[in-house]
Amino acid sequence: MTEEIRILKTTSVLSIIVVITKLLQVLFLPLVASLFGTGGEFESFIIAFSISTLFSALVFGSFNTVFITMFLEYKTTEGEDSAWKFAESIITLVAVAFGIILFIGIVCSADLFSLFAPGTSQAFKSIGTRLTRLLFMVPFFTLLLSVGTAILYSYKSFIVPNVAVLFGAIVLVITILAIKGGIGIYVMPLSLILSGVVSSMTILFFIARMKNSRFRFGFDFKHPGIKRAVWMLCSISAIGIISQLSMVVNRFFASYLPEGNIAVLEYAYRVIWIVSEVLAVVLVVPLFQRMSVESVLNQTGKLRDTFLLGIKMTAVVLLPLTVFILLLRVPIFELLLMHGKFTMHDTNEVSSVFLYLSLAMIGMGFGQIIGNAFFAVQKIVPLFALNCALVVINALFDLVFFRAMGVRGIALAIGLSSCITIGIAFWIFGRLVGGFEGIKLSGFMLKSFIASLLSGVSGWLLFHSFSLFTVWDVWLIVKLCVSVAVSGILYVMLMSVFRVGEINFALDIIKGKIAAIWRDANEKS
Repeated sequence: MTEEIRILKTTSVLSIIVVITKLLQVLFLPLVASLFGTGGEFESFIIAFSISTLFSALVFGSFNTVFITMFLEYKTTEGEDSAWKFAESIITLVAVAFGIILFIGIVCSADLFSLFAPGTSQAFKSIGTRLTRLLFMVPFFTLLLSVGTAILYSYKSFIVPNVAVLFGAIVLVITILAIKGGIGIYVMPLSLILSGVVSSMTILFFIARMKNSRFRFGFDFKHPGIKRAVWMLCSISAIGIISQLSMVVNRFFASYLPEGNIAVLEYAYRVIWIVSEVLAVVLVVPLFQRMSVESVLNQTGKLRDTFLLGIKMTAVVLLPLTVFILLLRVPIFELLLMHGKFTMHDTNEVSSVFLYLSLAMIGMGFGQIIGNAFFAVQKIVPLFALNCALVVINALFDLVFFRAMGVRGIALAIGLSSCITIGIAFWIFGRLVGGFEGIKLSGFMLKSFIASLLSGVSGWLLFHSFSLFTVWDVWLIVKLCVSVAVSGILYVMLMSVFRVGEINFALDIIKGKIAAIWRDANEKS
């Protein structure tokens, strides 16, 4: 069995869990849209949530990355006892630091909201201040979930953390459905808090039952890894903050636009975020764990091959998905968002913004594997510099496009800056690992793009060939599903014709899974 097949089989179960989770998160979009549309209250929530997220990044923006890398290092070189002593110290330190940040954030909520969104009205600033105070409770449960996830990922246990996130997504949707508009916009922080409670408690329950679990709160100042971990954590947290500053800058500019533009940008960006998260969990997390081990063992050649595998597999999934969503963005957003208070005008606005923002889907998709590759080899300084460059480039593009194009200019700035920065990051990482075979990789990308374009256009033509009952949501779903199926089949066929091996790996796994299900069914009967 080739290593590529083994990795794909490892991620097949994850794919099912992640797809269900993301479907629930997709369902969350129309629920929110139907309740709040693009109104100022929802915009106040977006700003408040970004404030709490940014402050939480001060402490554990990339906690998983630091913990997994160093925990695996000590477990590989010095044994589990040393690894767990390191875990006790770093987790205790992070918990104390988080408590301090949490207190500061709650006390200064009003000033923070005014700083992040100076262009909003006073009424919405008051609502935003209250939302900010409530939302600062959410990162506490995120911290618990992050700690538990890091521990389980270190033992190559990828299923339980994603099951915990799935349970949280279920609670999120149920809370919105149960309460709906009963408490207005405050249902949003309530649903997020309850979701965090369920997710964190689920993962901690499984950790408590682990045979290898040896965690106790404590701090060993003499542990050799603490100083290095603190430096890495501060550096990577700074990277996390810097990377989020791009969206902060974008919302800062959008706050001076008419009411609704921040919400429009958020709805469009949320679709890209969901796609990026799916790629991160299904592909990047397993590959990051493997690259971390290869880095510790100084296996540069294997690390380079793993990285290229991640790039190729990302392209195989990301390119056709981007083309399809881009071509059929209007009916997709119509189906997702046009309910309740969300009008056809709002739908067209989101679709138009997504057209300019679609470049960010490419940048963020490939950025997942590239960013984690830098973390795996513990090259923090170049990654920090790249994220600083992203913020600067994004802000400059905002200044160029903002006045002439409004929110569409902000969307274009996000897409252009992300693609430019990721291109530079890919070149730098290639220099770190001895370079890539540029001609072969370029040929692979060209084949993937051509197959994606042809299959996407075919799906678009098929969708628009149906002309009856277009006002029915059920019929719209049927048309989209048929178009997706035909486009996907054509894409697989084209990639097979082009002899792109990654498609054959995926087909082998699908055949193996179907055969296993059929065999189990026959045995039970």
